Amino acid sequence: MEVDVPKPFLDHVKEVRERKNRPKIDFNSEDFKRDPASFMTSGSSGVSMAFVQMDVKWAQEHGKHETTSLARSWTSLLENGGISAQIYDTDPGSILIVNKVPAQNIKIKEFVLSQPNVDYYELNQKRFYPDGRTAPLVPDEERKERMAAMPGRLGADRPKPVYKPAEKDVAKTGRTGLAQATLIAQRSSVEARVAELEAQVRELEAELSREPSSELAELRAIVEAQEAL
Repeated sequence: MEVDVPKPFLDHVKEVRERKNRPKIDFNSEDFKRDPASFMTSGSSGVSMAFVQMDVKWAQEHGKHETTSLARSWTSLLENGGISAQIYDTDPGSILIVNKVPAQNIKIKEFVLSQPNVDYYELNQKRFYPDGRTAPLVPDEERKERMAAMPGRLGADRPKPVYKPAEKDVAKTGRTGLAQATLIAQRSSVEARVAELEAQVRELEAELSREPSSELAELRAIVEAQEAL
């Protein structure tokens, strides 16, 4: 028989089970002695969030798409090493790592700092750098300015869409333009023909005014003869 159980209750049961199965922190371990800050978590849930910033030059060259691929690759590599974490790309060259097992933080940090093109790893507002460095590759203000112009970042202005007429609209516009061109050509032809006829009429009128017809000349002669009588 199936029983409907509220989802919040199921989530609570799942969280309790995860807490029971979560490995306890060994305060005497070498990892804890070397870096106790990595075992700190956000609140009682045991969840920690770490932020990774890649080299700005790498971020500008590879963009959001390659950052997404990198996050997926890191997830697979960590899983192969027995570490389960949720890794997200938040911006070009910026990665968020969510970890529910505090004991894994130091392993995650060591993994991240061993990867190429990493600027720094930040956990609990403390930054860690690859071997040989004690500061970021570029100041925070310079990073902010250079990243502001990059497409794909959160809050970036999206380019305005360019209107591209559909094929039907193009065909319709083409047919309309052809019809208009035909009408203009026909009108021009008619106007030219009218102008030609008007010119011929003017020529005939000029000829009539210069050379009276023989009938008109005879009529004038008769009229003049009658007037002489």
